[in-house]
Amino acid sequence: MVRPRSQQPSGVELQILEVLWRDGPSTARHVHGALGILGRQATTASIHIALRAMMERGFVRRKRRSRAEGGALFTALVTRQNVGEGILGFAVRKIFGASKPAIETLLKDEQVSEQELKELEALIRKKRKERKRE
Repeated sequence: MVRPRSQQPSGVELQILEVLWRDGPSTARHVHGALGILGRQATTASIHIALRAMMERGFVRRKRRSRAEGGALFTALVTRQNVGEGILGFAVRKIFGASKPAIETLLKDEQVSEQELKELEALIRKKRKERKRE
């Protein structure tokens, strides 16, 4: 039985998206070089294959250019926020089953500042107001 493709980017796709988010529209050669600097061992061909798959899944867009112009440019079509929300939502459902245990786990972290707690309280108040309107 074939497993359906995830709606979330794979590890390699996330690394490619990181390059595109950081550097903006980039050639496959640039992405390959940027990943090499990060210590990721990949061939140019494997980057092209990953970018093609990412185009099919709607994660990136390709703008054709001539070789003299440096080749095709790839642009991220998804934002860091969208991807983060999707991955976090998936993790919450699969690992915790609900939001409350996930939030409790995050709040156990001693690095949560007073300011972050205030912001979380404001988000909770906002969510309650939205629910009352429904």
